Amino acid sequence: MKLTFIIGEDRRDLVKDIQNFKIDFAKSNSNWVQARQYENAMRQVFVEVLNDDHTPFNLTGCNIVFEGLLPDNTSRIYDASNGIILDPLNGQFRFDMPKQAFAIAGSYVQAFFRIMRDGNNVATLEFDMTVLADKIISGLIPADYITPIEDVMNQAEAELNRVNIQDFVDVKSFDILKGRVDTTQATAETALSEERDTSDEVQDARTNSSSKTYPTLKARMDDQENDLNNSINDKLSQISSVPEAFANLAAIKSTYPTGKTGIFVAADNGHKYIWANGSWTDAGAYQSPISLNQMGTINVDHRTPIVVTQSKDDKGTHWYMKIPVAFITSEDGSYRILLDPNKPVSSDGNNGWDITHIAGIGGYICWDKVNNRINSYQVNEAFTKNDIVIGFAWFDGDFSFLGNANYTFDGRYKQSFEPAIGMFVGSGNNWSVSVTSTSWQLNYGKGWITTGRKSILIANGGNIDATSIMGIGGYICSDSNGVISVYKTGITIPATLYVIGMIWFDGTVKMFGYSAITSPLKGFLTGYGNKASLNYLTAVKGTIRNIFLSVSGVFPSVISTEESTVYQSASSNPDGFDLSPIVDGGYIVFDKSTNRIYGIPYASVKDMNKNHVIVGWGDINYVQLNTDIPYEINGLPINTDSPFIAENKLSILTTGDSVTKGFLGTGIVAPNPYPSYVASILKCQVDNVAVSGKWLSKTSAGSLMPVLQANDLTKYSIVTIAYGINDWNDGLAMPNVTKALQNAIDYIWKQNPNIRIVGITPSPVWTHMGDAVDLTTPNSAGINQKDFINALVDVYDANQIPVFNLLKYPIVTKAGWRTQSVDGIHPTKNTHKILGTRIATFLKLNV
Repeated sequence: MKLTFIIGEDRRDLVKDIQNFKIDFAKSNSNWVQARQYENAMRQVFVEVLNDDHTPFNLTGCNIVFEGLLPDNTSRIYDASNGIILDPLNGQFRFDMPKQAFAIAGSYVQAFFRIMRDGNNVATLEFDMTVLADKIISGLIPADYITPIEDVMNQAEAELNRVNIQDFVDVKSFDILKGRVDTTQATAETALSEERDTSDEVQDARTNSSSKTYPTLKARMDDQENDLNNSINDKLSQISSVPEAFANLAAIKSTYPTGKTGIFVAADNGHKYIWANGSWTDAGAYQSPISLNQMGTINVDHRTPIVVTQSKDDKGTHWYMKIPVAFITSEDGSYRILLDPNKPVSSDGNNGWDITHIAGIGGYICWDKVNNRINSYQVNEAFTKNDIVIGFAWFDGDFSFLGNANYTFDGRYKQSFEPAIGMFVGSGNNWSVSVTSTSWQLNYGKGWITTGRKSILIANGGNIDATSIMGIGGYICSDSNGVISVYKTGITIPATLYVIGMIWFDGTVKMFGYSAITSPLKGFLTGYGNKASLNYLTAVKGTIRNIFLSVSGVFPSVISTEESTVYQSASSNPDGFDLSPIVDGGYIVFDKSTNRIYGIPYASVKDMNKNHVIVGWGDINYVQLNTDIPYEINGLPINTDSPFIAENKLSILTTGDSVTKGFLGTGIVAPNPYPSYVASILKCQVDNVAVSGKWLSKTSAGSLMPVLQANDLTKYSIVTIAYGINDWNDGLAMPNVTKALQNAIDYIWKQNPNIRIVGITPSPVWTHMGDAVDLTTPNSAGINQKDFINALVDVYDANQIPVFNLLKYPIVTKAGWRTQSVDGIHPTKNTHKILGTRIATFLKLNV
């Protein structure tokens, strides 16, 4: 269910009879929510809040409260705990209704949301909330549900109940604390009862037993909560849900020789330890990383996306996934399969693959390469060795498929996600999120990232603020200098970054790679004119298990980047360097004392010393080298850094108006407009045929259709369309504009069925003829910029064409247009560079 509120615009008439308070929803198009009696927590309401100018209401730092008076006109809901901010900058949140909200059948007397921030608040208009009767089952007794009071009671009771009374040396102190909990609960219950009677008695409830009067009942409860927490924290400090990290098990034992309740992580092996049966017990790896041979891609034709459907019944929410003709390939290149829905290998029925297991929860989507089927796993579940991860699903139905596979979810078209994957090697098992009620902090360990052609050192551990993805989840990234950052789901990740892990909405961290060493020494293989081959002799009756690294040309040099020293490798073996010790996984090292390259299995990391320089790592059926030498595994090429197929000569045709042309003022054109930066970054041919002052929907020279007709579209791999702002400026009819765009799309595909089309929306205008304008300013036809651009996006979406949306992610903004543009619309030289970089990134991720 989705509700939309416009703060400052929504209104209703006053209720005439305040004693018999009843809002007449029949005379309006009000928002509504309907549920069945005794539903529990799975009823979710998605809400969008707008300002009166229809821009998103900023929810950053806000808390959402649901207030309702149940159909019995007596029981109340004040829920401040179940609102989840999904996208603060776009004014979107989700509210998970508590079971107490559905205790009574009938229509709510009043229901609305209150938005709180820094002691201030604003309320939405009421919405029509009705609860349908359930005549089959019963059992939930209606009562007030006030979460601030519930939280105080539940927290205090839970903390005290989790402590063994015998652990208290001072039993009297425990009795005092327990008595205070009982008193606080009784006071709260009394306060609620009195509030239902008269306002005078509510005033009395604001005064505590020490005769201190508070301005509000909430202020009294907050003060009591703080007082109670301060009193019991001394006794309960050993209880923690956030793991503590130590150098090793010995350090844990030294700090807590008699044990402590909680989770404790040792950095040397990445394992978690718990106190059980009077001793510290190894409870396994704290976070299990995803290895490279379990990563994969799924690639489909851009006109036939993956289709994910959602349905709901009395058993809950169901997700199904239909895959069109698609290639699934493992990241290491050792496995590849063509899926054809006309010749299915297996099926979960007409609805497609059943991934209900992760519906509304989120998790991993994997291809089982042995059993030929889709498997889904929740966040903390382990994969099998047969699974290849091809995508991630977030709890709200946002999917990220690795590869070019676009998709639809519940009928809504979405674009694919294709990050540059970096494999982290180091103390990655100790990466974790510290959670408070208002913030997230990502704690990270030192190590290095290998990307095939180079390695990146993270010299020291540290922490960064991750509050931007709190309750939502997102991706952990590193740049070429080892600087860590996080990006939430749905945000385009810059091409300069590598994704090395994920943070789920609940704070769980999942790293890509191996994480068994704490002090890595980074190295790099190099040698101009060389070519390396990794050849496996796989097991024959369980006896032959060898890997050899052979190099054509001279033996490679080894650059120890941390020492700024170059070493020369050597080998007496005619087959090359013997890596058989890591056939089941391990590190490839250069031994400075012998000038040899060999493998050290993960189990023998303790044997590594200052003479070892790590130049790669191995996994079952795969080896990753840090090198700029072209190399292959059993004949499969590995280390290409191009996002496009090397054999295809990539060429792009960019069409558009003065923005694409590079207009900087009368008679002045940028020497390097954004298409030139696209060409430089993607290392391909880009023909820019933009013409200033032209239109999408007219037929004059330089407008879209004449430009397309004047160029041989069979020569190009990609064509971009960046027209539209002149059509809006001149007030041209919206139906004619959208029809012209559709005709152009049809023409392009008729001329070249294999060409990729990419839409680039107009950049919003912030000044016109000396007057300030914004997204809600109408043109002469009465259409504002926001509606105009969204109409173009609708055409692209209907044709399943990826769109670089400058309305959603503007380059020239309302706040910064004076420095970002020359006149409120045309980018400066520097802004062209930024725009070109982002468009190149978008093309790499979505085409």
